[in-house]
Amino acid sequence: MTQMSEFEQVMDQAGDPRRIEQQLLLLDAAELISRLMQEKGVTRTELARRIGRSKGFVTQVLNGRHNMTLRTLADLAWALDSRLHVVVPDQRPVEARKSRAARRGR
Repeated sequence: MTQMSEFEQVMDQAGDPRRIEQQLLLLDAAELISRLMQEKGVTRTELARRIGRSKGFVTQVLNGRHNMTLRTLADLAWALDSRLHVVVPDQRPVEARKSRAARRGR
């Protein structure tokens, strides 16, 4: 059995908005870590060494196949000389879209 891509996983869970939000957050976090790695010229091998994990672990995290904890995310950011902040909007994205559409009379 082959691994589903991140996109396929999201589409497979299309009927469950909560699971979609979870997957999207994991993908956002992985993309952010990947971008920081690229900006700082850090390889997966080097990042793994810095956090005391295997290269395979880092690969799983960056591919969205590992349910990354906040601690892991903080470790990865720290290893990249960065600090992440969580910002929570007033509404969930779907609710915000519905609210904007209602204000426009749709």
